Amino acid sequence: MVSFLDLPEADRQAIYRLHLHFDSPVTLSDHNAVTTLDATSKRHLRAILKAHKFIAKEAAHIYYSENNFHMNVSADVISFVRGTDVKHSSLIKRLTFNYGDEQATKAFRILRRLKELDELCIGVDERAMVAKVWAENIRLRWYEGDEITPQINLKVLLFTGMDALREIKHIRLVKFVRDTRSAPDVVSGPIPGGVLETMVAPCMMATRELLLFQARISAGPPFPFQELPPELRNHIYAMVLHVDGGVAPSKQTPTSCFLSGSRRRSFQRKPGPSPPSVLSIFATSRAIYRESAHLFYSKNHLIFRDAKDLVDFLNETSEFRRNYIEEVTVWYRHPSNAVSGTTQTTLGPLTGLTGLRKLHIVFESSYANHFHVDDSIWDVVHPLNTQPSLATLASFNPLNALDELTVRDRGLDVYLRRVGGGSVDQRGDTFSIGWVRARAGELERFHRRYNKAYKVE
Repeated sequence: MVSFLDLPEADRQAIYRLHLHFDSPVTLSDHNAVTTLDATSKRHLRAILKAHKFIAKEAAHIYYSENNFHMNVSADVISFVRGTDVKHSSLIKRLTFNYGDEQATKAFRILRRLKELDELCIGVDERAMVAKVWAENIRLRWYEGDEITPQINLKVLLFTGMDALREIKHIRLVKFVRDTRSAPDVVSGPIPGGVLETMVAPCMMATRELLLFQARISAGPPFPFQELPPELRNHIYAMVLHVDGGVAPSKQTPTSCFLSGSRRRSFQRKPGPSPPSVLSIFATSRAIYRESAHLFYSKNHLIFRDAKDLVDFLNETSEFRRNYIEEVTVWYRHPSNAVSGTTQTTLGPLTGLTGLRKLHIVFESSYANHFHVDDSIWDVVHPLNTQPSLATLASFNPLNALDELTVRDRGLDVYLRRVGGGSVDQRGDTFSIGWVRARAGELERFHRRYNKAYKVE
C-alpha cells in the first residue's frame, strides 16, 4: 500500500500548500485556529502533528516560510513569537505589524529570535509619533498641525521602542506602511523621505558585507577631498550643510544621544560620547571653512523658538558668518513682553545682518484661556493692537532691505481653529467668534501697511 510519504516531494508540498498556504495575511487569530498548544505551551500545526513527525516538519516549513503573518499590535507579536517553537520561528520569512504602543520595545527585542526574517512591514503614523514625542517632553516646543521639518522629524527617534527597533539588523527588506488601525480619513503612514524611510529602514537593512566595507573605509587613509573639482566639492557641501524646512540652532545634546522613550523633564543619555556636529567640517581646514561656511548660513532658514536664543546665537557667531544669514524666524512666548522684546532686544542685533532678506515673527500665546468680552483684556495682552507696538518696526531703517516680513499670532490661529464658528462659552463669558475675527483683522491690516511701506507683495 502506497503511503503519503511515498508521493514525490513536489506533490506532497502541493498538498501542504492547499491546506496551509493563505493568500491573505495570517492574523494571530488565524494562526491560533490552525495550531494547538503542546505541554510546553508552544504551538504546532494541529492536524499534521498527529500524522507523522516528518510530515509535521515538511508542513511547518511551508506554513511558516511561505505565509505573511500580520499582527495588529505589539502584544500580538509577543504572543506569536513566544508561542512558536524555536525550530519554527527560524522559518518565518515575512511579518507585518503596527507600531505605536507601549509594548513596542519588548516586541522588537523578541523579534531577534526570527533569524531568517526576510521582509518586515511596519504600520506607522509617523506624524502622530512625532506629535506624541513633542507632547510628552516639555523641553520641546512644537504645535501639532505645523509643518514637520527634517529637524523636528528627528524627534521620532525618541519614540518608545525606537532603539530596540534599530538594533534589528540584516533584514533584506524593511518597509514602513500605513497603520491599519488608522481611520480611513486620517493621513497615516510614514512621512515621505522622512526619518523612518531614510535613516531607520536603511540601518536595519544594512548587510554584514556593507558594515565590514564601511569599517575598512573608516580605518583606511584619508580621502584627498581637496583634489576634487570645485563643482563637486560645492555639491558635497550643499548635501551636508543644507537642511530642508529650516534649522533651529541649539546647544542641546543631539537627539541621537538619548534613549528612546525618554519623557518629561529629563532625557536618559546613551553611554558614550556625543556625535560631532555637522559644523565640525569647518574645523577641517581654512580652505574648507572659506568654501563652505556661507552655505550653511545662507541656504538654511534659521528658526529660533525663543528671542533669547536668537540674541545668544548672534552674539556667539562671528560677523563673517552672520553676514550670510538670509532668513530668520523668531518666536515669542509671552505676548505681554513680546513687543518690547521685538523692538529693543531682537531687532537691534538683526539690523546688523547685512544679508538678511526674510524675517518671520511668531507670537506664541494661550489666547484661548484669556479671551473675555472686555476689550481691555485684549488691549493689555495682545501685542498686535493698533497702538505703536508693531508700528515701531518701521523705525528700524536697516530693515527696509527685507524682501519679506511676516507676523503670525500662533495662539490666535489655534483659537480660531478650535472654536470654528458661532459662539463659545468659556469661564462664564459668552462671546461671538466675530469679535475674535475682528481682532484677527488687525493682523491682516498690519501686513498690508508694512508690505505697502516696503513694497512687498
